[in-house]
Formats: sequence, C-alpha cells, structure tokens
Amino acid sequence: MRRIEELDSLRGLAALSIVLFHLPVASSTPLGSSIYLFFVLSGYLITSILLRYSPTGGFLLAFYARRSLRIWPIYYLALGGVFLIGLWSTNPTTPASMARYLTFTQFTGYYWSESVGDAVPSLGHTWSLAVEEQFYLIWPAMLALIGRKRLAGAAMFFLAMAVVTRELGYSRWILVTNCDGLALGGLLAGMLHGRTPGEARSLYGPRFAAVGLLSVAAWAVAHLPGAWGVMLAPTRVLFVNLVFFAIVGLVVVHAGDPRLAILRDRRLVYLGTISYGLYLYHYIFYHLLEDWAAAIAASAAVRDALKVVASVLAAALSERWLERPIGSLKRFFPYPTEGPPEPVRAAPEFSRLVLPLARSEEA
Repeated sequence: MRRIEELDSLRGLAALSIVLFHLPVASSTPLGSSIYLFFVLSGYLITSILLRYSPTGGFLLAFYARRSLRIWPIYYLALGGVFLIGLWSTNPTTPASMARYLTFTQFTGYYWSESVGDAVPSLGHTWSLAVEEQFYLIWPAMLALIGRKRLAGAAMFFLAMAVVTRELGYSRWILVTNCDGLALGGLLAGMLHGRTPGEARSLYGPRFAAVGLLSVAAWAVAHLPGAWGVMLAPTRVLFVNLVFFAIVGLVVVHAGDPRLAILRDRRLVYLGTISYGLYLYHYIFYHLLEDWAAAIAASAAVRDALKVVASVLAAALSERWLERPIGSLKRFFPYPTEGPPEPVRAAPEFSRLVLPLARSEEA
C-alpha cells in the first residue's frame, strides 16, 4: 500500500495531543478527543489492508503476525517494566492485577460490572490498545463472513451500537462504546477502495468537507442548553468521530496537495513514526517522574517538562532500537499476491444514511 505521509503526521499530532492532555495544566481541554482520531485512522488503515487482499487463511496468518510484531513487543516490554518497578513501590503490582493486561482484556469487566478489580494506574491509558486489539479480532472475520459489499451496512450497525450503548450508560473504556470511530474508518476505506486519486477527490472531496462542517455544527448544538442540546447529547462522540472521519478522508483524497505541505513536514512525519511508543510510554513515565520530581521539590512546570521530554526520548529510542528491527521481521510474513481490485460501492448507501448531498455518480 502507498504510504501517506500526511496520515503519519495526523497520528503524531494525535499522540502529542494525548501526551499534553494528561498533564494537569491541559486536563480540562478538548485535547483528549484526539483518541478518537486514533480509532478512525486504525479503522481506515486496517480495512484498507483487508480490502486489498483476499480473506484467505494465508492472508489472515500474515495479517495477525504482522499486527503482533507491531503491537506486542514493546507493549509487553512496558508491562514487564511496570511490574518490576511496582514490586518496590508502596502499592506493589501483583500477577493477578497484571493478568488482564497480558490478554488485552483489562477493562472488559465493565460489560457486566461497575468495577474491574485491581487496576494499575500507570497502565490506565492502555484501554484504547485493548479496544483496538479486540477490533482486530472481530472485524477481519466479520468481513470474511458477510462479504465486502456489505461493509457499509456493517459499519452503520456498529455506529448505531456505539451510540445506543453510550446512551445506556456503558463504560467509555470498552469496545462497544467506541466502535463507531473504528467503523467509520472502515467505511471510509470501503468508499475509497478501487478509486483512482482523481476519482476519489472529485467524488468525495466536497462530501467530506460538508460532513465535517455539519458535524462541527451539530457538536456545538449538542452542547447548548435546551431541548436540542438534550436531544443530541447522546451523539456528541459520534459527531467528533464524524469530524475525524471527514478530516482523514480529506487528507487521503488530497494527499500530495501543496495545501497539505505542513503535514509532510519531516518533523511531524517523524512524530507519527514514534507515535505508538510515545502514547504507550508517556503515562508510565508520568507516574514515575511525578514521584521523583516531588521528592526533589521540582516545580510543576519543571515536572511537566521532564515528563514530555522523557516520553519523547523513550519513544525515539524505542523506535530506533526496538520497533524498527522487530518490524523488519514482517518480511517473513508477506501478504499473498494481490488480486484484482473489488471496489466496494458504498457511496449511495453512505449518502442516504449520513448525508444526502447529491445523487451518486454510480446511481
């Protein structure tokens, strides 16, 4: 697949936003919403891979092997480090408290309970990694079962499920309440699959812009007092996901455009390259450095600066000396030979269900 540098930059900006959001000075800002951009990006990229190759046994083996090489090594390294350090803390970690993190099921207890038992504070942010890993198990198998042409309908089902489960009060840390962003990313991949860049740009560019603008307006109305605010409140997260859906869509169809030159800046692209490590390590460093900085009576500004610098440095070293060498092992798990494109004609259904802007060229 053609690598889109602009998407790397979006991922890097999302990671940096989360890093800053977890600082006390920014904890009340909207920066935390960037986590939903991660979900839309993951849904788009993973579904693009699934649509490009035939869902054979050989493909699934390569897919899961490559995903494991990307996610597992530094994740389990981080878990091991937290466990060892926790043995000498005043509130030591135990094998029982770590067990759920090993299987990416750390927050599934929220499906049937208001508590998940012993939690490890420095690993609280891994809920999003668990959500994505669970999505990786379900989505490929489901697409293989229902067929690619039903992708749009499946995406709408998951979108509705997320809105309903959030309204019913289910935890925001589990898959069912976050599957709309992942599904919208998958829908975007289906819409663009098999399209030439020019065709995708002319057909969907104006629609993505309209979806984004209308979603921003709807999100604003959902926060107003009164009847409209109350009625739209359950869909606030959906509107945020639709904004990111539109942003990712616009970036993809306009990739290489001079107007997006800022997203091809080497520094932003590199930030995207180290974004996984940056997201994974930062919260752990925050907990470790908070205690150390407090012991030496460092000011809040110094503590925050140390946290960010340590997180970026750890992510850079991890990418260079761990993730890159481990990632090279993917060559032993190549995807099967690509077959002919099978465009997923999702545009008409998308237009009817989400934004009836204009009659599709395919109708």
